This record gives sequence, structure tokens and C-alpha cells, in this order.
Amino acid sequence: MSLAIDVHDLVKRYGTRTVVDRVSLGIEQGRICGFLGPNGSGKTTTLRMICGLLTPDGGGGTCLGHDLVRERDAIKRQTGYMTQRFGLYEDLSIRENLEFIARLYAIDDLASRVFVSDIDQQPFAPIMHEIHATPEAAARLVVHLVHV
Repeated sequence: MSLAIDVHDLVKRYGTRTVVDRVSLGIEQGRICGFLGPNGSGKTTTLRMICGLLTPDGGGGTCLGHDLVRERDAIKRQTGYMTQRFGLYEDLSIRENLEFIARLYAIDDLASRVFVSDIDQQPFAPIMHEIHATPEAAARLVVHLVHV
């Protein structure tokens, strides 16, 4: 079986601090994996490099057949990354939040992905309360709707 993720010796530095130090990882297509470690061990930074959201300072590899450095936009179009804590801008309308996320992921066909109604012009916060959702749950739903 081929590898969905194949990275070797990934390094990420912020100034003089090395936050990811030569991580290598191979995950076969169709596998479900956990990525465990203590806070501050580089898990999030590693995943962000694999998903094309950060450029590695060293090492390299592929995600879904795309090079981590040269094909970051292609990786972002095919993957999704959801943080444990995630929020939308409550002062923007639902549509404005969706458009913002679509720009982040370079999604051009937002209109075909999102149902347009009078609700999408309303501020996000009241809608979130009406559907009895936590901010995180509502944000995940909205991001999923855009990214699927």
C-alpha cells in the first residue's frame, strides 16, 4: 500500500528555538493514527507542516503525493486541519466568516459550496446560540461546510 504521508527529518525553528527536530513519519493510505505527546512537543507544528500550512526549515517529504515545500497549495486543497480550539469572528456575518476561510484555503467556488439564504447575512454569535452549539462546535461545522 502507498503512503499518504511520507516525511523525513522535518525541522522547524522559531529564531534560535527548534520546535520540531528531525521528525520522520510514514503513514499508509487508509490508516487512522494518533499523534500523541506532551504539550510543547511539536505535534501541532508537525501537523501544520504536513498539511501545507507551515514551511519546514529542514527535511521534506510528501502528503497525498504532493511535496511539502513546493506543492503546499495542492496539499491545502486536499487536506483539512482543525485545531483543538478554533473560533470564528463573531462580529462578521456567517457568509463573511465563510469567505474568510475560503480565502485562507484558496477555495474559488465558495458560492457552489455554501447554501445561500437570509441566515448567512446574520451575525454569527446569535445563530450559534440558536442552534445550541458551543463556539468550537459551530466553527467546526462552518469550516467543514466550506472545506468539504
